[in-house]
Amino acid sequence: NRRCNFRCKWCYAEGTGYKAASEMSFELAQALADAVRQIGVHNLLLIGGEPTLWRPLVEFNEYSARGGFQSILVTNGAQFGIDSFWQRYQRHPNSKIGLSLKAATPRQLREVAGADNFKVVRRGIIRAIRELHAQVSITYNTFYADILPDMVRFAVECGAETVKIDF
Repeated sequence: NRRCNFRCKWCYAEGTGYKAASEMSFELAQALADAVRQIGVHNLLLIGGEPTLWRPLVEFNEYSARGGFQSILVTNGAQFGIDSFWQRYQRHPNSKIGLSLKAATPRQLREVAGADNFKVVRRGIIRAIRELHAQVSITYNTFYADILPDMVRFAVECGAETVKIDF
């Protein structure tokens, strides 16, 4: 999946134009999971774009759980702030959540990720951390040179007990 609800200035998904046409089908994801199971792999990492926008996510999570997979979702958390998505997702969550934090304030989110839905994003981050025990990470880049401490404080305010910073 390359669709995304953010437009981060450094994102590799931009090169695909965030096109829905580049979305993997459920059938292909299932076939790939079955293939890696045959070689002993039981951990599946779901990334994007933004994988919570992948239409068959909940169905694939259900399939993964039945198949004995541990599915790890790497997300910006925004969709978790939307009540209808949150309710549907909670019935079939991933095994683990990696939360990729992008900003600590509405202005930062607008400047760094081109998004104006900070309240929804914040609600999603809090839900992911407090209810799904998401692990928070920040991928450092030059846009964060002056705001990294703000981002760490924000993560802790949202409930994070640890924050991983990738350089």
